[in-house]
Amino acid sequence: MKKKKVVAIHFTEKCMLNCPFCYARHSDKTIDEDLFLSLPKYLKQITKQVALGGGEPLMKKELLIKFAKECRKHKLVCNFTTNGVLLKRMNEKEIRRLFKNITMVSISYDYWKSRHFSREDWKTIIPILKRYTKVGVNYLATRILTPRMLVYDVGWFFGIKVDRIYLLYQK
Repeated sequence: MKKKKVVAIHFTEKCMLNCPFCYARHSDKTIDEDLFLSLPKYLKQITKQVALGGGEPLMKKELLIKFAKECRKHKLVCNFTTNGVLLKRMNEKEIRRLFKNITMVSISYDYWKSRHFSREDWKTIIPILKRYTKVGVNYLATRILTPRMLVYDVGWFFGIKVDRIYLLYQK
């Protein structure tokens, strides 16, 4: 059987934001911990990479750390997508611990989330993150997006030298 490039798992619906276009249900539901932590043993048979999302994975940070450790044990690449709010609150020691077994973090960014972050926030946090992992941005273009906003907002990330940017559109 040919392995899949990546398997995406949304293991929690919990999130501190209420973005108007988010697909998450915003409940306190989280996958059963024992089941979740047993998955890497089986996933290694069908993929080489696991991408975690939610909700907001950092609201279940300890579970995320345990899962990433299991992935490493089973030779799986582990990545996750975050809104970035909780990353801003972490010190470098916490970031180093979090990314010990994680290969890349993708920051979900859009006009609505831009209210939570200044350019200085990103200029501070992204270089710290890059010491421990690769950093990507998933930029959601919405109906109110103008070309000028796109160049301005995404330009922040190009200027801060993230590893990749995905431009996504609403359904």
